[in-house]
Amino acid sequence: MLVPFLLLAENKVWMNIGQETTVSEAPSRRVVDLLGGSSHLKWLLLCAFLGGLISALPNLISAIQYGSPMWIADNDEVLYACLTTQSYLHHLWRLSDPALPAGQGHVSYPWLVFAPGILAAKILGTGPSLVMFFLRIWGGVSMGVLWFLLLAHFVKKKWLAASVAIFFLFDAGVLAIRPILRPLLICFTLLRGKGEELFATNPRLHPEWRVMSPALNLGFALLYLLLLQRARTDSSRIRICAAGVALGLVIWSYFYFWTACMLALALCFLIDSGHRALYAKVGALGLLVGSPALAASYLLKHSTSHDWLWRSDLFLPVPRFGALGFSRLPALLIIVGFFIVWRHREDLIPLWAVSASALALQYSVFVTGIQVEGFHWQYLWAYTLDLLFVLLLMRFVEQKGGWIRYSILLLVLLECCVGLSLRAAETVRTRESTEFSAAYRNVRAQLASNAPLREDSVIAGDKGFLDSTQILGPYRPLSDYVLKYSPATTDDDLYEREALNAFLLGVPKNIFLDRKRAYFDGDAEGREKRDPAVREARLQSIDQTFDRIALDPAPILSKYEVRYLAVPRSTPFKPNVGPTWEIVQMGEWQIWQRVLP
Repeated sequence: MLVPFLLLAENKVWMNIGQETTVSEAPSRRVVDLLGGSSHLKWLLLCAFLGGLISALPNLISAIQYGSPMWIADNDEVLYACLTTQSYLHHLWRLSDPALPAGQGHVSYPWLVFAPGILAAKILGTGPSLVMFFLRIWGGVSMGVLWFLLLAHFVKKKWLAASVAIFFLFDAGVLAIRPILRPLLICFTLLRGKGEELFATNPRLHPEWRVMSPALNLGFALLYLLLLQRARTDSSRIRICAAGVALGLVIWSYFYFWTACMLALALCFLIDSGHRALYAKVGALGLLVGSPALAASYLLKHSTSHDWLWRSDLFLPVPRFGALGFSRLPALLIIVGFFIVWRHREDLIPLWAVSASALALQYSVFVTGIQVEGFHWQYLWAYTLDLLFVLLLMRFVEQKGGWIRYSILLLVLLECCVGLSLRAAETVRTRESTEFSAAYRNVRAQLASNAPLREDSVIAGDKGFLDSTQILGPYRPLSDYVLKYSPATTDDDLYEREALNAFLLGVPKNIFLDRKRAYFDGDAEGREKRDPAVREARLQSIDQTFDRIALDPAPILSKYEVRYLAVPRSTPFKPNVGPTWEIVQMGEWQIWQRVLP
Protein backbone atom coordinates (compact mmCIF):
# COMPACT_ATOMS: atom_id res chain seq x y z
CA MET A 1 0.00 0.00 0.00
CA LEU A 2 1.11 3.54 -0.77
CA VAL A 3 -0.30 4.87 2.50
CA PRO A 4 2.22 3.42 4.97
CA PHE A 5 5.09 3.94 2.54
CA LEU A 6 4.45 7.66 2.17
CA LEU A 7 3.74 8.07 5.87
CA LEU A 8 6.95 6.27 6.73
CA ALA A 9 8.85 8.43 4.30
CA GLU A 10 7.52 11.71 5.64
CA ASN A 11 8.36 10.70 9.21
CA LYS A 12 11.91 9.67 8.30
CA VAL A 13 11.53 6.32 10.05
CA TRP A 14 13.51 4.69 7.28
CA MET A 15 16.28 7.29 7.47
CA ASN A 16 17.90 6.33 10.75
CA ILE A 17 21.33 6.40 9.17
CA GLY A 18 24.06 5.80 11.68
CA GLN A 19 21.64 4.77 14.44
CA GLU A 20 21.61 1.38 16.05
CA THR A 21 18.52 -0.65 15.24
CA THR A 22 16.84 -2.39 18.15
CA VAL A 23 14.13 -5.00 18.27
CA SER A 24 11.53 -2.35 19.08
CA GLU A 25 12.50 -0.47 15.91
CA ALA A 26 11.57 -3.30 13.58
CA PRO A 27 9.85 -2.05 10.41
CA SER A 28 6.54 -3.74 11.27
CA ARG A 29 6.55 -2.09 14.69
CA ARG A 30 7.31 1.28 13.15
CA VAL A 31 4.29 0.99 10.87
CA VAL A 32 2.06 0.07 13.83
CA ASP A 33 3.35 3.03 15.83
CA LEU A 34 2.89 5.34 12.89
CA LEU A 35 -0.74 4.28 12.47
CA GLY A 36 -1.48 5.22 16.07
CA GLY A 37 -0.10 2.32 18.02
CA SER A 38 -1.64 -1.06 18.74
CA SER A 39 -4.45 0.50 20.78
CA HIS A 40 -5.62 2.45 17.74
CA LEU A 41 -4.76 -0.11 15.10
CA LYS A 42 -7.97 -1.99 15.94
CA TRP A 43 -10.04 1.02 14.84
CA LEU A 44 -8.16 1.25 11.56
CA LEU A 45 -8.66 -2.45 10.88
CA LEU A 46 -12.35 -2.15 11.70
CA CYS A 47 -12.74 0.70 9.21
CA ALA A 48 -10.83 -1.27 6.58
CA PHE A 49 -13.02 -4.35 7.09
CA LEU A 50 -16.30 -2.45 7.00
CA GLY A 51 -15.18 -0.49 3.94
CA GLY A 52 -14.39 -3.69 2.10
CA LEU A 53 -17.70 -5.19 3.21
CA ILE A 54 -19.97 -2.38 2.00
CA SER A 55 -18.04 -1.99 -1.24
CA ALA A 56 -17.90 -5.68 -2.19
CA LEU A 57 -21.30 -6.67 -0.75
CA PRO A 58 -22.86 -7.08 -4.24
CA ASN A 59 -20.13 -9.56 -5.17
CA LEU A 60 -20.61 -11.47 -1.92
CA ILE A 61 -24.37 -11.68 -2.48
CA SER A 62 -23.78 -12.89 -6.03
CA ALA A 63 -21.35 -15.53 -4.76
CA ILE A 64 -23.96 -16.81 -2.30
CA GLN A 65 -26.80 -16.79 -4.82
CA TYR A 66 -25.05 -18.02 -7.96
CA GLY A 67 -21.71 -19.43 -6.88
CA SER A 68 -19.72 -16.65 -8.56
CA PRO A 69 -18.75 -13.24 -7.13
CA MET A 70 -19.14 -11.58 -10.55
CA TRP A 71 -21.58 -8.66 -10.38
CA ILE A 72 -21.81 -6.06 -13.14
CA ALA A 73 -23.30 -2.75 -12.04
CA ASP A 74 -23.86 -0.94 -15.33
CA ASN A 75 -22.49 -0.06 -18.76
CA ASP A 76 -19.56 1.84 -17.29
CA GLU A 77 -18.47 -1.21 -15.35
CA VAL A 78 -18.66 -3.28 -18.53
CA LEU A 79 -16.24 -0.80 -20.08
CA TYR A 80 -13.82 -0.97 -17.14
CA ALA A 81 -14.02 -4.76 -17.00
CA CYS A 82 -13.19 -4.95 -20.72
CA LEU A 83 -10.18 -2.69 -20.28
CA THR A 84 -8.86 -4.70 -17.34
CA THR A 85 -9.41 -7.99 -19.16
CA GLN A 86 -7.30 -6.80 -22.09
CA SER A 87 -4.61 -5.66 -19.67
CA TYR A 88 -4.69 -8.95 -17.74
CA LEU A 89 -4.39 -11.06 -20.88
CA HIS A 90 -2.03 -9.06 -23.08
CA HIS A 91 -0.18 -6.16 -21.43
CA LEU A 92 -0.14 -6.15 -17.66
CA TRP A 93 1.27 -2.65 -17.21
CA ARG A 94 -1.05 -0.57 -19.38
CA LEU A 95 -4.54 -0.31 -20.87
CA SER A 96 -5.36 -0.48 -24.58
CA ASP A 97 -8.21 0.45 -26.92
CA PRO A 98 -10.90 -2.29 -26.87
CA ALA A 99 -11.83 -1.58 -30.49
CA LEU A 100 -8.40 -2.52 -31.81
CA PRO A 101 -6.52 -5.84 -31.98
CA ALA A 102 -5.01 -6.99 -28.70
CA GLY A 103 -2.50 -4.59 -27.23
CA GLN A 104 -2.98 -1.79 -29.74
CA GLY A 105 -4.02 1.80 -29.12
CA HIS A 106 -4.41 3.85 -25.97
CA VAL A 107 -7.26 5.05 -23.79
CA SER A 108 -7.78 8.00 -21.49
CA TYR A 109 -8.36 5.89 -18.39
CA PRO A 110 -5.51 5.59 -15.87
CA TRP A 111 -3.89 2.19 -15.42
CA LEU A 112 -2.88 3.17 -11.87
CA VAL A 113 -6.49 3.13 -10.67
CA PHE A 114 -7.10 -0.41 -11.94
CA ALA A 115 -3.65 -1.81 -11.14
CA PRO A 116 -4.51 -3.31 -7.70
CA GLY A 117 -7.27 -5.48 -9.15
CA ILE A 118 -5.33 -6.51 -12.26
CA LEU A 119 -2.20 -7.42 -10.32
CA ALA A 120 -4.14 -9.23 -7.58
CA ALA A 121 -5.99 -11.36 -10.13
CA LYS A 122 -2.75 -12.09 -11.99
CA ILE A 123 -0.86 -13.06 -8.84
CA LEU A 124 -3.68 -15.31 -7.62
CA GLY A 125 -4.33 -16.72 -11.09
CA THR A 126 -8.08 -16.21 -10.87
CA GLY A 127 -8.59 -15.05 -14.44
CA PRO A 128 -9.67 -11.59 -15.63
CA SER A 129 -13.33 -11.83 -14.65
CA LEU A 130 -12.58 -11.33 -10.94
CA VAL A 131 -10.57 -8.14 -11.41
CA MET A 132 -13.61 -5.97 -10.63
CA PHE A 133 -14.26 -7.98 -7.45
CA PHE A 134 -10.73 -7.35 -6.25
CA LEU A 135 -11.06 -3.69 -7.18
CA ARG A 136 -14.17 -3.36 -5.05
CA ILE A 137 -12.37 -4.91 -2.10
CA TRP A 138 -9.39 -2.62 -2.66
CA GLY A 139 -11.59 0.45 -3.00
CA GLY A 140 -13.47 -0.29 0.21
CA VAL A 141 -10.42 -1.19 2.28
CA SER A 142 -8.36 1.78 1.10
CA MET A 143 -11.25 4.19 1.66
CA GLY A 144 -11.79 2.83 5.17
CA VAL A 145 -8.10 3.20 6.03
CA LEU A 146 -7.76 6.68 4.57
CA TRP A 147 -10.97 8.06 6.06
CA PHE A 148 -9.78 6.92 9.49
CA LEU A 149 -6.26 8.31 9.09
CA LEU A 150 -7.51 11.65 7.78
CA LEU A 151 -10.05 12.03 10.57
CA ALA A 152 -7.55 10.86 13.20
CA HIS A 153 -5.28 13.71 12.16
CA PHE A 154 -7.90 16.19 13.39
CA VAL A 155 -9.81 14.23 16.06
CA LYS A 156 -8.01 13.29 19.27
CA LYS A 157 -10.38 10.51 20.31
CA LYS A 158 -9.75 7.66 17.90
CA TRP A 159 -13.06 5.92 18.58
CA LEU A 160 -14.72 9.11 17.41
CA ALA A 161 -12.53 9.27 14.31
CA ALA A 162 -13.42 5.65 13.53
CA SER A 163 -17.13 6.34 14.07
CA VAL A 164 -17.11 9.25 11.63
CA ALA A 165 -15.09 7.23 9.12
CA ILE A 166 -17.65 4.42 9.26
CA PHE A 167 -20.39 7.02 8.85
CA PHE A 168 -18.79 8.24 5.62
CA LEU A 169 -18.45 4.67 4.39
CA PHE A 170 -22.07 3.69 4.94
CA ASP A 171 -24.17 6.83 4.59
CA ALA A 172 -25.97 7.01 1.23
CA GLY A 173 -26.62 10.73 1.45
CA VAL A 174 -23.14 12.19 1.64
CA LEU A 175 -22.80 12.84 -2.09
CA ALA A 176 -26.19 14.54 -2.14
CA ILE A 177 -25.29 16.77 0.86
CA ARG A 178 -28.14 15.10 2.71
CA PRO A 179 -26.43 12.72 5.13
CA ILE A 180 -28.71 10.65 7.36
CA LEU A 181 -31.84 12.17 5.81
CA ARG A 182 -31.58 10.67 2.31
CA PRO A 183 -30.96 7.05 3.34
CA LEU A 184 -33.75 7.17 5.90
CA LEU A 185 -36.20 8.63 3.38
CA ILE A 186 -35.27 5.93 0.87
CA CYS A 187 -35.80 3.25 3.51
CA PHE A 188 -39.24 4.59 4.40
CA THR A 189 -40.14 4.76 0.70
CA LEU A 190 -39.11 1.15 0.09
CA LEU A 191 -40.86 -0.09 3.23
CA ARG A 192 -44.09 1.44 1.91
CA GLY A 193 -43.72 -0.63 -1.26
CA LYS A 194 -42.81 2.32 -3.46
CA GLY A 195 -39.64 3.63 -5.08
CA GLU A 196 -39.40 1.26 -8.05
CA GLU A 197 -37.97 4.14 -10.10
CA LEU A 198 -34.82 3.89 -7.95
CA PHE A 199 -34.07 0.53 -9.59
CA ALA A 200 -35.14 1.37 -13.16
CA THR A 201 -31.65 1.79 -14.62
CA ASN A 202 -28.24 1.65 -12.94
CA PRO A 203 -27.43 1.54 -9.18
CA ARG A 204 -28.50 4.81 -7.54
CA LEU A 205 -28.81 4.10 -3.83
CA HIS A 206 -25.08 4.07 -3.07
CA PRO A 207 -23.47 6.20 -5.80
CA GLU A 208 -20.40 6.63 -3.60
CA TRP A 209 -19.41 3.03 -4.37
CA ARG A 210 -19.51 3.50 -8.12
CA VAL A 211 -16.52 2.00 -9.94
CA MET A 212 -14.29 3.65 -10.93
CA SER A 213 -15.19 7.01 -9.51
CA PRO A 214 -15.37 7.72 -6.69
CA ALA A 215 -14.71 4.28 -5.19
CA LEU A 216 -11.27 3.77 -6.73
CA ASN A 217 -9.81 7.26 -7.07
CA LEU A 218 -11.17 9.23 -4.12
CA GLY A 219 -8.56 7.48 -1.98
CA PHE A 220 -5.78 9.26 -3.87
CA ALA A 221 -7.34 12.63 -3.03
CA LEU A 222 -7.83 11.65 0.63
CA LEU A 223 -4.19 10.54 0.86
CA TYR A 224 -3.07 13.84 -0.63
CA LEU A 225 -5.23 15.85 1.80
CA LEU A 226 -3.87 13.87 4.74
CA LEU A 227 -0.24 14.41 3.75
CA LEU A 228 -0.81 18.08 2.92
CA GLN A 229 -2.36 18.66 6.34
CA ARG A 230 0.55 16.90 8.01
CA ALA A 231 3.01 19.00 6.01
CA ARG A 232 1.14 22.13 7.05
CA THR A 233 1.59 21.09 10.68
CA ASP A 234 5.32 20.39 10.23
CA SER A 235 6.81 21.66 6.98
CA SER A 236 9.84 19.41 6.94
CA ARG A 237 11.42 18.51 3.62
CA ILE A 238 10.26 14.91 3.81
CA ARG A 239 6.67 15.84 4.57
CA ILE A 240 6.60 18.32 1.70
CA CYS A 241 7.98 15.67 -0.63
CA ALA A 242 5.39 13.14 0.53
CA ALA A 243 2.56 15.62 -0.10
CA GLY A 244 3.99 16.48 -3.52
CA VAL A 245 4.26 12.83 -4.53
CA ALA A 246 0.67 12.26 -3.35
CA LEU A 247 -0.47 15.18 -5.51
CA GLY A 248 1.39 13.62 -8.42
CA LEU A 249 -0.53 10.38 -7.86
CA VAL A 250 -3.77 12.34 -7.96
CA ILE A 251 -2.70 13.70 -11.35
CA TRP A 252 -2.04 10.15 -12.53
CA SER A 253 -5.40 8.93 -11.25
CA TYR A 254 -8.18 11.37 -12.15
CA PHE A 255 -8.55 14.57 -14.18
CA TYR A 256 -11.36 16.01 -12.07
CA PHE A 257 -9.57 15.58 -8.77
CA TRP A 258 -6.17 16.92 -9.77
CA THR A 259 -7.62 20.03 -11.38
CA ALA A 260 -9.51 20.79 -8.18
CA CYS A 261 -6.45 20.11 -6.02
CA MET A 262 -4.24 22.37 -8.11
CA LEU A 263 -6.78 25.20 -8.05
CA ALA A 264 -7.11 24.68 -4.30
CA LEU A 265 -3.37 25.13 -3.88
CA ALA A 266 -3.63 28.43 -5.70
CA LEU A 267 -6.44 29.50 -3.36
CA CYS A 268 -4.40 28.45 -0.32
CA PHE A 269 -1.43 30.40 -1.65
CA LEU A 270 -3.59 33.53 -1.80
CA ILE A 271 -5.35 33.33 1.58
CA ASP A 272 -2.97 31.31 3.78
CA SER A 273 0.05 33.59 3.68
CA GLY A 274 1.93 31.78 6.44
CA HIS A 275 2.34 28.63 4.36
CA ARG A 276 2.83 29.94 0.85
CA ALA A 277 6.20 28.30 0.45
CA LEU A 278 4.65 24.93 1.35
CA TYR A 279 1.90 25.23 -1.24
CA ALA A 280 4.31 26.34 -3.95
CA LYS A 281 6.68 23.45 -3.31
CA VAL A 282 3.93 20.84 -3.10
CA GLY A 283 2.35 22.12 -6.32
CA ALA A 284 5.64 22.17 -8.20
CA LEU A 285 6.61 18.66 -7.08
CA GLY A 286 3.13 17.36 -7.84
CA LEU A 287 3.31 18.72 -11.38
CA LEU A 288 6.75 17.18 -11.79
CA VAL A 289 5.58 13.73 -10.65
CA GLY A 290 2.41 13.95 -12.71
CA SER A 291 4.00 15.45 -15.84
CA PRO A 292 4.27 12.10 -17.72
CA ALA A 293 0.54 11.55 -17.24
CA LEU A 294 -0.22 15.10 -18.40
CA ALA A 295 1.97 14.65 -21.45
CA ALA A 296 0.33 11.32 -22.33
CA SER A 297 -3.14 12.85 -22.06
CA TYR A 298 -2.12 15.78 -24.23
CA LEU A 299 -0.64 13.53 -26.91
CA LEU A 300 -3.69 11.24 -26.93
CA LYS A 301 -6.06 14.17 -27.29
CA HIS A 302 -4.09 15.78 -30.11
CA SER A 303 -3.24 12.60 -32.02
CA THR A 304 -6.82 11.37 -32.42
CA SER A 305 -10.09 12.76 -33.74
CA HIS A 306 -12.10 14.84 -31.29
CA ASP A 307 -15.14 12.65 -32.02
CA TRP A 308 -14.58 10.34 -29.05
CA LEU A 309 -14.32 13.31 -26.70
CA TRP A 310 -17.30 15.25 -28.01
CA ARG A 311 -19.67 12.28 -28.06
CA SER A 312 -18.86 11.84 -24.34
CA ASP A 313 -19.45 15.53 -23.53
CA LEU A 314 -15.72 16.09 -23.02
CA PHE A 315 -14.16 19.38 -24.15
CA LEU A 316 -17.31 20.04 -26.18
CA PRO A 317 -18.02 23.71 -27.04
CA VAL A 318 -21.50 24.58 -25.77
CA PRO A 319 -23.48 27.76 -25.02
CA ARG A 320 -22.35 29.06 -21.65
CA PHE A 321 -25.85 29.25 -20.22
CA GLY A 322 -27.51 26.72 -22.48
CA ALA A 323 -28.31 24.32 -19.63
CA LEU A 324 -28.34 26.68 -16.65
CA GLY A 325 -28.49 24.84 -13.37
CA PHE A 326 -27.01 25.86 -10.08
CA SER A 327 -27.34 24.32 -6.63
CA ARG A 328 -27.59 27.04 -3.99
CA LEU A 329 -27.04 24.91 -0.88
CA PRO A 330 -23.42 23.88 -1.62
CA ALA A 331 -22.51 27.45 -2.56
CA LEU A 332 -24.05 28.74 0.67
CA LEU A 333 -22.17 26.13 2.71
CA ILE A 334 -18.92 27.10 1.00
CA ILE A 335 -19.44 30.75 1.91
CA VAL A 336 -20.43 29.99 5.51
CA GLY A 337 -17.57 27.52 5.82
CA PHE A 338 -15.07 30.12 4.66
CA PHE A 339 -15.95 32.60 7.41
CA ILE A 340 -15.94 29.91 10.09
CA VAL A 341 -12.61 28.52 8.95
CA TRP A 342 -11.08 31.98 8.57
CA ARG A 343 -12.01 33.00 12.11
CA HIS A 344 -11.78 29.75 14.06
CA ARG A 345 -10.12 26.87 12.16
CA GLU A 346 -7.30 28.03 9.90
CA ASP A 347 -5.95 24.49 9.93
CA LEU A 348 -8.92 23.54 7.72
CA ILE A 349 -8.10 26.04 4.97
CA PRO A 350 -6.75 23.34 2.56
CA LEU A 351 -9.89 21.25 3.02
CA TRP A 352 -12.15 24.25 2.43
CA ALA A 353 -10.12 25.26 -0.62
CA VAL A 354 -10.54 21.83 -2.22
CA SER A 355 -14.31 21.97 -1.69
CA ALA A 356 -14.57 25.49 -3.11
CA SER A 357 -12.34 24.68 -6.08
CA ALA A 358 -14.19 21.51 -7.04
CA LEU A 359 -17.55 23.27 -6.81
CA ALA A 360 -16.29 26.21 -8.89
CA LEU A 361 -14.93 23.85 -11.55
CA GLN A 362 -18.23 22.00 -11.74
CA TYR A 363 -19.82 25.22 -12.98
CA SER A 364 -16.82 26.38 -15.01
CA VAL A 365 -18.84 25.89 -18.21
CA PHE A 366 -20.55 29.20 -17.43
CA VAL A 367 -17.18 30.89 -17.94
CA THR A 368 -15.36 28.69 -20.45
CA GLY A 369 -18.21 27.49 -22.65
CA ILE A 370 -16.58 24.04 -22.62
CA GLN A 371 -18.52 21.01 -21.41
CA VAL A 372 -16.46 18.41 -19.51
CA GLU A 373 -19.13 16.44 -17.62
CA GLY A 374 -18.71 18.70 -14.62
CA PHE A 375 -20.81 16.54 -12.31
CA HIS A 376 -17.71 14.42 -11.69
CA TRP A 377 -16.29 17.19 -9.51
CA GLN A 378 -19.14 16.55 -7.10
CA TYR A 379 -17.42 13.32 -6.11
CA LEU A 380 -14.81 15.53 -4.46
CA TRP A 381 -16.55 18.66 -3.23
CA ALA A 382 -19.45 16.77 -1.67
CA TYR A 383 -17.16 14.60 0.43
CA THR A 384 -14.80 17.38 1.44
CA LEU A 385 -17.63 19.80 2.21
CA ASP A 386 -19.36 17.25 4.43
CA LEU A 387 -16.04 16.49 6.09
CA LEU A 388 -15.39 20.19 6.69
CA PHE A 389 -18.58 20.67 8.67
CA VAL A 390 -18.20 17.36 10.48
CA LEU A 391 -14.77 18.47 11.69
CA LEU A 392 -16.17 21.82 12.79
CA LEU A 393 -18.75 19.90 14.80
CA MET A 394 -16.17 17.56 16.33
CA ARG A 395 -14.72 20.31 18.52
CA PHE A 396 -18.10 20.54 20.23
CA VAL A 397 -18.62 16.77 20.43
CA GLU A 398 -15.20 16.05 21.99
CA GLN A 399 -15.98 18.35 24.89
CA LYS A 400 -19.24 16.65 25.84
CA GLY A 401 -19.99 13.80 28.22
CA GLY A 402 -20.75 10.12 27.86
CA TRP A 403 -24.25 10.45 26.43
CA ILE A 404 -22.77 11.95 23.25
CA ARG A 405 -20.59 8.89 22.84
CA TYR A 406 -23.51 6.48 23.11
CA SER A 407 -25.62 8.61 20.78
CA ILE A 408 -22.89 8.60 18.15
CA LEU A 409 -22.35 4.87 18.45
CA LEU A 410 -26.08 4.25 18.05
CA LEU A 411 -26.17 6.53 15.02
CA VAL A 412 -23.24 4.70 13.43
CA LEU A 413 -24.89 1.34 14.13
CA LEU A 414 -28.09 2.60 12.49
CA GLU A 415 -26.08 3.86 9.50
CA CYS A 416 -24.43 0.45 9.11
CA CYS A 417 -27.79 -1.34 9.13
CA VAL A 418 -29.42 1.10 6.73
CA GLY A 419 -26.35 1.25 4.48
CA LEU A 420 -26.07 -2.52 4.17
CA SER A 421 -29.80 -2.87 3.55
CA LEU A 422 -29.79 -0.32 0.74
CA ARG A 423 -26.64 -1.84 -0.75
CA ALA A 424 -28.27 -5.28 -0.76
CA ALA A 425 -31.46 -3.88 -2.26
CA GLU A 426 -29.69 -2.22 -5.18
CA THR A 427 -27.69 -5.42 -5.75
CA VAL A 428 -30.70 -7.67 -6.30
CA ARG A 429 -33.26 -5.21 -7.69
CA THR A 430 -31.48 -2.79 -10.03
CA ARG A 431 -32.52 -3.59 -13.61
CA GLU A 432 -29.22 -3.06 -15.44
CA SER A 433 -27.23 -4.87 -12.78
CA THR A 434 -29.45 -7.94 -12.74
CA GLU A 435 -29.67 -8.11 -16.55
CA PHE A 436 -25.95 -7.65 -17.16
CA SER A 437 -24.97 -10.10 -14.43
CA ALA A 438 -27.47 -12.72 -15.65
CA ALA A 439 -26.20 -12.36 -19.22
CA TYR A 440 -22.64 -12.84 -18.00
CA ARG A 441 -23.52 -16.07 -16.20
CA ASN A 442 -25.41 -17.42 -19.22
CA VAL A 443 -22.63 -16.55 -21.66
CA ARG A 444 -20.02 -18.11 -19.39
CA ALA A 445 -22.05 -21.32 -19.18
CA GLN A 446 -22.57 -21.47 -22.94
CA LEU A 447 -18.93 -20.87 -23.76
CA ALA A 448 -17.84 -23.46 -21.21
CA SER A 449 -20.02 -26.14 -22.79
CA ASN A 450 -19.02 -25.51 -26.40
CA ALA A 451 -15.88 -25.39 -28.50
CA PRO A 452 -13.99 -22.16 -27.87
CA LEU A 453 -14.32 -19.22 -30.22
CA ARG A 454 -11.23 -17.98 -31.98
CA GLU A 455 -9.32 -15.48 -29.86
CA ASP A 456 -9.15 -11.80 -30.79
CA SER A 457 -12.10 -12.27 -33.15
CA VAL A 458 -14.68 -9.57 -33.83
CA ILE A 459 -18.15 -10.58 -32.69
CA ALA A 460 -21.40 -8.95 -33.79
CA GLY A 461 -24.86 -9.41 -32.36
CA ASP A 462 -26.67 -9.17 -29.04
CA LYS A 463 -25.36 -6.66 -26.49
CA GLY A 464 -25.50 -9.09 -23.57
CA PHE A 465 -23.29 -11.58 -25.38
CA LEU A 466 -20.84 -8.93 -26.57
CA ASP A 467 -20.50 -7.40 -23.10
CA SER A 468 -19.81 -10.73 -21.47
CA THR A 469 -17.37 -12.14 -24.02
CA GLN A 470 -15.19 -9.03 -23.68
CA ILE A 471 -15.03 -9.60 -19.93
CA LEU A 472 -14.38 -13.32 -20.22
CA GLY A 473 -11.74 -13.39 -22.88
CA PRO A 474 -9.82 -11.81 -25.73
CA TYR A 475 -12.69 -10.83 -28.02
CA ARG A 476 -13.63 -7.57 -29.70
CA PRO A 477 -17.14 -6.26 -30.31
CA LEU A 478 -18.39 -4.98 -33.64
CA SER A 479 -20.68 -2.55 -31.85
CA ASP A 480 -20.96 -1.97 -28.13
CA TYR A 481 -20.95 0.69 -25.40
CA VAL A 482 -17.18 0.47 -25.03
CA LEU A 483 -16.64 1.85 -28.54
CA LYS A 484 -18.18 5.16 -27.50
CA TYR A 485 -14.98 5.79 -25.51
CA SER A 486 -12.56 4.42 -28.09
CA PRO A 487 -10.12 7.13 -29.27
CA ALA A 488 -9.52 5.16 -32.46
CA THR A 489 -13.22 5.11 -33.40
CA THR A 490 -14.61 8.11 -35.27
CA ASP A 491 -18.31 8.97 -35.28
CA ASP A 492 -18.68 7.68 -38.85
CA ASP A 493 -17.08 4.36 -37.85
CA LEU A 494 -19.21 4.11 -34.71
CA TYR A 495 -22.54 4.50 -36.49
CA GLU A 496 -21.46 2.36 -39.43
CA ARG A 497 -20.67 -0.40 -36.94
CA GLU A 498 -24.07 0.04 -35.28
CA ALA A 499 -25.90 -0.08 -38.61
CA LEU A 500 -24.03 -3.23 -39.66
CA ASN A 501 -24.78 -4.86 -36.32
CA ALA A 502 -28.49 -4.07 -36.60
CA PHE A 503 -28.58 -5.35 -40.18
CA LEU A 504 -26.95 -8.66 -39.23
CA LEU A 505 -29.47 -9.14 -36.41
CA GLY A 506 -32.29 -8.57 -38.88
CA VAL A 507 -33.55 -5.36 -37.29
CA PRO A 508 -35.68 -3.45 -39.87
CA LYS A 509 -34.30 -0.06 -40.84
CA ASN A 510 -37.30 1.90 -39.56
CA ILE A 511 -37.05 0.30 -36.13
CA PHE A 512 -33.31 0.88 -36.00
CA LEU A 513 -33.72 4.55 -36.94
CA ASP A 514 -36.48 4.99 -34.36
CA ARG A 515 -34.13 3.59 -31.72
CA LYS A 516 -31.37 5.98 -32.74
CA ARG A 517 -33.73 8.95 -32.71
CA ALA A 518 -34.94 8.00 -29.22
CA TYR A 519 -31.32 7.67 -28.11
CA PHE A 520 -30.35 11.10 -29.44
CA ASP A 521 -33.42 12.61 -27.78
CA GLY A 522 -32.75 10.85 -24.47
CA ASP A 523 -29.49 9.38 -23.17
CA ALA A 524 -27.11 10.63 -25.86
CA GLU A 525 -24.35 13.15 -25.28
CA GLY A 526 -22.44 15.36 -27.65
CA ARG A 527 -23.61 17.55 -30.54
CA GLU A 528 -26.43 15.26 -31.64
CA LYS A 529 -28.07 15.73 -28.25
CA ARG A 530 -27.88 19.53 -28.32
CA ASP A 531 -28.22 20.59 -31.95
CA PRO A 532 -31.34 19.49 -33.91
CA ALA A 533 -29.61 20.21 -37.23
CA VAL A 534 -26.64 17.99 -36.33
CA ARG A 535 -29.04 15.31 -35.07
CA GLU A 536 -31.05 15.24 -38.29
CA ALA A 537 -27.91 15.19 -40.42
CA ARG A 538 -26.60 12.26 -38.40
CA LEU A 539 -29.87 10.34 -38.75
CA GLN A 540 -29.85 10.93 -42.50
CA SER A 541 -26.28 9.67 -42.69
CA ILE A 542 -27.18 6.56 -40.68
CA ASP A 543 -30.14 5.95 -43.01
CA GLN A 544 -27.90 6.05 -46.05
CA THR A 545 -25.29 3.86 -44.34
CA PHE A 546 -27.90 1.22 -43.55
CA ASP A 547 -29.06 1.15 -47.19
CA ARG A 548 -25.47 0.81 -48.39
CA ILE A 549 -24.84 -2.10 -46.04
CA ALA A 550 -28.09 -3.84 -46.99
CA LEU A 551 -27.15 -3.57 -50.67
CA ASP A 552 -23.76 -5.23 -50.20
CA PRO A 553 -22.65 -6.10 -46.63
CA ALA A 554 -19.50 -8.01 -47.66
CA PRO A 555 -17.08 -5.03 -47.90
CA ILE A 556 -18.16 -3.69 -44.51
CA LEU A 557 -17.91 -7.15 -42.93
CA SER A 558 -14.36 -7.40 -44.24
CA LYS A 559 -13.53 -3.85 -43.16
CA TYR A 560 -14.32 -4.65 -39.53
CA GLU A 561 -13.13 -8.29 -39.72
CA VAL A 562 -16.41 -9.70 -38.39
CA ARG A 563 -16.12 -13.43 -37.71
CA TYR A 564 -19.04 -14.31 -35.40
CA LEU A 565 -22.66 -13.26 -34.96
CA ALA A 566 -24.50 -13.89 -31.65
CA VAL A 567 -28.27 -14.07 -32.13
CA PRO A 568 -30.45 -14.36 -28.98
CA ARG A 569 -32.82 -17.31 -29.02
CA SER A 570 -35.78 -15.07 -28.23
CA THR A 571 -35.21 -12.57 -31.05
CA PRO A 572 -38.29 -11.54 -33.06
CA PHE A 573 -36.15 -10.87 -36.13
CA LYS A 574 -34.58 -13.18 -38.68
CA PRO A 575 -30.81 -12.60 -38.90
CA ASN A 576 -29.36 -11.60 -42.25
CA VAL A 577 -26.98 -14.50 -42.78
CA GLY A 578 -26.28 -16.07 -46.12
CA PRO A 579 -24.43 -19.10 -47.42
CA THR A 580 -21.13 -17.76 -46.07
CA TRP A 581 -22.35 -18.22 -42.48
CA GLU A 582 -22.69 -21.43 -40.45
CA ILE A 583 -23.92 -22.19 -36.92
CA VAL A 584 -21.13 -23.23 -34.54
CA GLN A 585 -22.92 -22.96 -31.16
CA MET A 586 -26.47 -23.49 -29.92
CA GLY A 587 -27.84 -22.32 -26.59
CA GLU A 588 -29.18 -19.08 -25.17
CA TRP A 589 -27.53 -17.55 -28.22
CA GLN A 590 -27.09 -18.98 -31.69
CA ILE A 591 -23.50 -18.33 -32.70
CA TRP A 592 -22.98 -18.01 -36.44
CA GLN A 593 -19.47 -18.06 -37.90
CA ARG A 594 -18.60 -16.31 -41.10
CA VAL A 595 -16.65 -18.59 -43.39
CA LEU A 596 -13.72 -16.50 -44.51
CA PRO A 597 -12.00 -17.18 -47.86
